[in-house]
Amino acid sequence: MALAWWLLLPPARIVALDVPPGTAAAIARGETVDVIPSTLSLHRGDTLAIANNDVVVHRVGLASIPPGTTARILVDAALLNAPALLCTIHPSGSLGVSELARPGIEATLIPMLIGGVPTAFAVVVAIMVMRRLGDTGDTRGSGPPPA
Repeated sequence: MALAWWLLLPPARIVALDVPPGTAAAIARGETVDVIPSTLSLHRGDTLAIANNDVVVHRVGLASIPPGTTARILVDAALLNAPALLCTIHPSGSLGVSELARPGIEATLIPMLIGGVPTAFAVVVAIMVMRRLGDTGDTRGSGPPPA
């Protein structure tokens, strides 16, 4: 059961972000640009796909994204462990990243063992007791009738 639950957890996903035309000009004018949230919550193994529809090159992390192209950035441990990524799409110049950790198999297996094994043991003991009680049940009506 724990293994099935773990397998049903969400797989890696593609997180698509679009940089609209005029983003760099708006940032240069000091305007607030809400193209990409200031912090992204990502799973390890996700792919961050950033489409640059602006007229200038933008940078996110180590990726340089020329106009009219899409950069695909694999979310790995190095990206998730960085305090912030360089990001020319934000006026602050940085993008925060937080990890949505997929729990390891031990996070579902251990609770299953802690709760499941004692429960299974109790069920087996209860079945054995019920069978024993059924074998030694009342036999008063099984003999010949009294004379």
